[in-house]
Order: sequence, then C-alpha cells, then structure tokens
Amino acid sequence: MKYKHYAPNAEVYIVTGSSEAAAAYVRKRFSDGDAVLCFEEELPLFDGCNPTAYGRIADVKTLSAGLFAALRDLDRPEIKTIYARCPEGGGVAYAVGNRLKKAAAFRCVDAEAEP
Repeated sequence: MKYKHYAPNAEVYIVTGSSEAAAAYVRKRFSDGDAVLCFEEELPLFDGCNPTAYGRIADVKTLSAGLFAALRDLDRPEIKTIYARCPEGGGVAYAVGNRLKKAAAFRCVDAEAEP
C-alpha cells in the first residue's frame, strides 16, 4: 500500500488552516455519513458534525497515542467521509501528520483558500 495506509474504509480528507476556517469548511459540506477527526481543543467547534478527538494539539504525544484507535473507531459502514485535522511541525507532530496523510491518500484541502 504505497499511497493509502492505515485507513478506514471512508474517504479521509485532511482539512488545513485555522480551527475556525476548518470548522466553517466542514459545516458547509457536512452531511449524513460524515465524521470529523479533530483535536480535543476543537471539539466545540465541530459540535453537531459527529466529531471524534484523537488527542490534544498542545500535547502531540496524545495525538500519536490516539490516532490509530480513533481511525479504527471511525471505520464504521455508516461513515463515508472523514474530515481530519492534522498537526503541523517536526518530531512527533510530523510522524502523526505523515501517518494521517497516508490514511487520507494525501487528499488535503486548505480551508483558508476555499470559498
């Protein structure tokens, strides 16, 4: 599996940009069968959008520990699309981001650039 790796059956899209822009992007497109994979700090922004937190952005080790469990939890037949938030930076954040991007088959959207 060269490009898509550690992925649920749903299509995963990485949504970049500020938390507020990402939430606005998702809310515009959200429908039945969608879910959000986000940071704990962002849960209130995605209320009503079937959010699952996989850790705290302020502590990237929690993201590393929670990523695969969250992806498995979201691997349900009723979920068709997952909008995911991805950490930025080096070290552990880079490793988590790399695994998440592989799960998304490198499908990324910039919420700041979308109308």
